Amino acid sequence: MATLIEAGFQILERDGPERFGTTAVAERAGVSIGTLYQYFGNKDELLKAMARQEVSELLQGVARAFEASPQGSRARPVVRIILRTFWDAPPDRQAAFPLLLRYVARADLMREVKAFTAGLGRDLALRQSLSDEAAFVLTRAVLGVVSAAVSEPHNLDRQKLEDELVHLILRYLNLGGAPQAVGKAGARA
Repeated sequence: MATLIEAGFQILERDGPERFGTTAVAERAGVSIGTLYQYFGNKDELLKAMARQEVSELLQGVARAFEASPQGSRARPVVRIILRTFWDAPPDRQAAFPLLLRYVARADLMREVKAFTAGLGRDLALRQSLSDEAAFVLTRAVLGVVSAAVSEPHNLDRQKLEDELVHLILRYLNLGGAPQAVGKAGARA
């Protein structure tokens, strides 16, 4: 199965998401299409497995950084490992990120991400746990920015990008002096 997933990443890099197909993956892995279908019923199942692997590896790295950092100051190491995972990834992984991020939104993968963000929220002393919607917005904001930084041409400074992402997280969680909500008449709530 690992050979098929690795072949999937290589085909995504070579052919792009538009031409990604199970036949090419099976050929690249050196197996028959029948063997591929024993593990994955269709292309979506293969892509979901690829996304699951990436999320699992990312969350393991984030968890290690999280545990190695002092409580109350874990946002930066989390951002650093996310940036490192995407920015320093081999080209086949970088090519796959935008497509795979769509699969991360699936409920079973979001449970893993939500469990992690809940832990981050506890560490940062949030008064209440993140709602499903808040976890969705926060993870999509961070992963979307990082994915764009990897897939779009730019002259971004990695350290400044890290600083901005840490700032985004802390402000979103209202830990960095974020403005209060604005009421209907424009007055601060």
